[in-house]
Amino acid sequence: MKEKGMVVPLWAPQEEILAHGAIGGFLSHYGWNSTLESIVNGVPMITWPLYSEQPMNAVMLVEGAKVVLRPIGMNNDEVVGKEDIVDVVKDLMEGD
Repeated sequence: MKEKGMVVPLWAPQEEILAHGAIGGFLSHYGWNSTLESIVNGVPMITWPLYSEQPMNAVMLVEGAKVVLRPIGMNNDEVVGKEDIVDVVKDLMEGD
């Protein structure tokens, strides 16, 4: 298994992972704990809200605080295309 990396099927120490210097960005569902862990560790985020409070958290962080990137197609409840994902990941990684 070592040559293939580590597989964590049920749970991962997300806060420790986000604190690692090799982490350049975080695609998050925008549960509040995940959001706070990312902000505290200074990790840039891309929003992918699923349900419950997550869409409102994403709106607050994208439009209000302006600390999060969001794929364009997500603004209109459209299917997000691979080009949208490529664009937002490039923006996040290049600091555009």
